[in-house]
Amino acid sequence: MRRSTGRILTTHAGSLPRPAELDDAVEQCGPGDPTFDAILTRSVTDVVRKQAELGVDVVNDGEMGKSGWTSYLSERLGGFEPRPIQSGQTMLAKGQDRTLFSEFYDEATK
Repeated sequence: MRRSTGRILTTHAGSLPRPAELDDAVEQCGPGDPTFDAILTRSVTDVVRKQAELGVDVVNDGEMGKSGWTSYLSERLGGFEPRPIQSGQTMLAKGQDRTLFSEFYDEATK
């Protein structure tokens, strides 16, 4: 781990925008495909290089390889099951949050 006594080191947390080429590869071929893997490697190399050029001290992959939060979550944690969505409903239509925060959901599902 990098340490400094002369200044506060910088980093960031979270996803960085993916290049269009990588977005296309996620939809067309996905992880494990040699084409996808090559594009992912280039994308991570580029985003790490850009962070270093901008002076970020502790760089990361910008979450380039993650397909999405829900996919990422279900790949790493157990106990989650998809709920069927009935015709005319949205994913926001079920659950206790819908009752507790009804004003928000009423606005969000208009």
